[in-house]
Amino acid sequence: MSTQKGDLYEDLLSKILVSQGWIILAKKYIGGGGEIDIIAIREGELCFIEVKGRDDINGGYDSIFTSMTKKKQRALTACSMNFLQKYEKQIVFEFCYFVLCGFVGEELFWIENPFDQEE
Repeated sequence: MSTQKGDLYEDLLSKILVSQGWIILAKKYIGGGGEIDIIAIREGELCFIEVKGRDDINGGYDSIFTSMTKKKQRALTACSMNFLQKYEKQIVFEFCYFVLCGFVGEELFWIENPFDQEE
């Protein structure tokens, strides 16, 4: 996915999240050797979101899930830890989790905790 197209999906998701009461804390947060597309909070939930998009519905679903490699998981985890360490005193939350958000054609998928930390 091109950077320009990725930006469009991230902007679209940001608008959806804000309309549902989420507050966007960061977009394209870089730290700890990784990047997180969107970091949002709502009612004590801190959410680290990876956004993927595919135009082609044939195979698009599978390619979104296979893009979440172990290497990508480690980078997201390291980046989220960097964010938490940097902002732990400014942000109050009860729990946090990862989300893989996928756009396939016009359909939106929201998958909480799309990977585990086991190696």
